[in-house]
Amino acid sequence: MDSIRVAIRVRPLVKSELDRGCSNCILADSINQQIIVNNNANLTFTFNYVFSTEHSQRQVYESAVEDLVQKLFSGYNVTILAYGQTGSGKTHSMGTNFVDDENEDEKGIIPRAIQNIFNEVQNKSGEAKFSIKASFIELYQEQVYDLLSPNRATLDIREDGRGICIPGLTEICVTDFSSTLQCLVQGSSGRATGATAMNAQSSRSHCIFTLTISQMQENGNNTTAKFHLVDLAGSERSKKTKATGERFKEGVNINKGLLSLGNVITSLCEKSAHISYRDSKLTRLLQDSLGGNSVTLMIACISPADYNMDETVSTLRYANRALQIKNKPVINQDPITAQISALSKENHELKLKIVAMETNGFVSCPPEHITLQKANKDLQEKMRAMSQVLSEYMTQSASLNMKALLAETGRDTMKKNLEELKLDFENALKCNNLEEFHNIKQKIGSIMDEHNRTEVEISGDDYVTATEDMDDDDVSEPDNETDQTKEQMVMETIQLNRELNKLNKELAMKEHLAAKLIESVSHIGEYCPEENTEELKNKLEQLKQERDQLEEALKVVRTKA
Repeated sequence: MDSIRVAIRVRPLVKSELDRGCSNCILADSINQQIIVNNNANLTFTFNYVFSTEHSQRQVYESAVEDLVQKLFSGYNVTILAYGQTGSGKTHSMGTNFVDDENEDEKGIIPRAIQNIFNEVQNKSGEAKFSIKASFIELYQEQVYDLLSPNRATLDIREDGRGICIPGLTEICVTDFSSTLQCLVQGSSGRATGATAMNAQSSRSHCIFTLTISQMQENGNNTTAKFHLVDLAGSERSKKTKATGERFKEGVNINKGLLSLGNVITSLCEKSAHISYRDSKLTRLLQDSLGGNSVTLMIACISPADYNMDETVSTLRYANRALQIKNKPVINQDPITAQISALSKENHELKLKIVAMETNGFVSCPPEHITLQKANKDLQEKMRAMSQVLSEYMTQSASLNMKALLAETGRDTMKKNLEELKLDFENALKCNNLEEFHNIKQKIGSIMDEHNRTEVEISGDDYVTATEDMDDDDVSEPDNETDQTKEQMVMETIQLNRELNKLNKELAMKEHLAAKLIESVSHIGEYCPEENTEELKNKLEQLKQERDQLEEALKVVRTKA
């Protein structure tokens, strides 16, 4: 990720400012790349580049722009963005208003970049073939216009899988410096301008001049890069521009777009989850340039006059926030070509390794193979441990099944004895005979003794774990093909054993309660056989129902096991 670069350019005081009696409120420190406002050390800004009034157009280009042009030939998108107050020198710095007879020293960034690009194309003509297309759009009052079409057509903005696109945009193939500058001059002549109190030829629209550079190399490493040169309309206050009518509406739309741009910059700095690119067509057009796939330079132009100090400080803060934006530039390469290139590079490296090993007379084990061997060994150890756990749980499951069988047999005997006791109890109630109750009490004692023996047999931990019953030498290597199946069996066995143990515990508790209840009934029958008999019968029936439900649940679990 690359941070957006920011350059500050301070223009000289103009005649209108001198006539007004304005003084310089800006100190430009080009050595430390700092701007100090009104000689106040507490209001100091630091940027990537600071250009004072003494710096020429050539110095600005060579210091801040020239190295970015080289990135185009590596396949990276590049954006140069001019921002600032109206009349601060943006169009002059960008060179959007270029004319053929312009002094060489006055040429702005765009004509110098075009010349640089075609010089580089000529130098690389033996290495690759180039195709360059030029397009020029204007954003005027939230409408996109094609400045290179004969009728200045209105265009719409769309999004495809690769980003923002403008269907129907005129793209002219250019082959040299002259034909490209002709496109620039043609488009600039159709751009909306107007006079205000701040600038006699104020740009009333945002414009973007784009060069699309396609590079075809013999090795198949083809790239397509876009070079966006953006000249924004100046921010302005109607009080200072004294704009009315149509000029006032233009100013409102300009400020609206710049406000949306400022909100996007703030959101990107704060790393918000949602970036409001759709609030304005300007921010949609600059979506890749801010927080997207581009190497971006913002040139903030400011006035040094104390009359414009508020606007100057606002611009500096705007630019300072932009410093914190991180872009994600990537080489714009055809996906298939990129994959072929990566595979070819990998094959070449592998061939070199093979040749080196053959030269040394041995074939060493590559690092990737060592890593795989280690991973395989770790997996084998894991499967060995899992096999031991599986064997242990299978042994435990067999023991639990035997205990479940004992519990089921004891439960059947208990059920039969309870039925007999119920009949004896009903007969004793009818006869109201204490001797019958004594016989019932003796039968309860016998049932309890038998129940206790069954409990002892069930509660005994007589199974042997796999780790206790198996030597290390007896453990075979695990079969890698059944790893997943074994792990699944272990997990299912563990779950079933948990359910079985839970049901056995609940069943033992219910049987224990039943025995206690029967014993209580016998005592009650001995001392007051005619009291609470109906209530006791209901409790017996309820207990039997719970027992039957537990039996059904146990059968389901044993079926799964």
